[in-house]
Amino acid sequence: MTEPVAISFGPVRSARLFEEICDQIRGQLSLGKIGPGDKLPPERDLAGQFGVSRSAVREALRALEVSGLIELRKGSRGGAFMLAEGAPLTQSFESMLDLGRISMHDFTEARILITEVVVRLACERGTKENFDAMERNIDLLEAAIARGEGYKTLSHITRFYDLLAIATGNQMLRFVTHSIAEILSGLIAAKQPAPLANMVESRREFVKYLRQRDADKAGKLLTEHLMRVHARMK
Repeated sequence: MTEPVAISFGPVRSARLFEEICDQIRGQLSLGKIGPGDKLPPERDLAGQFGVSRSAVREALRALEVSGLIELRKGSRGGAFMLAEGAPLTQSFESMLDLGRISMHDFTEARILITEVVVRLACERGTKENFDAMERNIDLLEAAIARGEGYKTLSHITRFYDLLAIATGNQMLRFVTHSIAEILSGLIAAKQPAPLANMVESRREFVKYLRQRDADKAGKLLTEHLMRVHARMK
């Protein structure tokens, strides 16, 4: 049974309660404290944290569902689940790849160019909290590899790029980065290659460069990694 993500919200005091509830949930998402697939606390608990009625929480959750940010599921395993950001964008890209309207060469080239911009902005704007979240993600990946799970835990790999994009503070780059990472994860899952050697060490070195605000070294390291990954997808 999926357990709700451990997260805390503050009391809501706005006249339009549901809007402030939505804003707080979006805020936690932008900080990387909740992500795709996470289950929000039960409606009753959310009402208590926000200091509002359950009807206000229901109104907020319905608004978030309409906006495509969450999915409301029914039944014993139901609840409010965060959806992957940019899901419609991911589906559009995947369709164009399937139909041959985007070549793998174009996909690879675009990903590398976009990632270079993301790395530079993350170096400029990223906070200690952003970089600490990336380190925790690497710890999870390392533990998964140690258990022999390898690419069965692609969520850690995709989440790493989400956290990198969050550090830019640019929502559009975040959507695009997530969509591209999701597509690549699907390609990797289909081929099931062994994890790249030194992936964990390389990512720790990358985060070190981010903390040092060295965009050149961070960009070079990640670009070389992406080129190796895409070479294995041919």
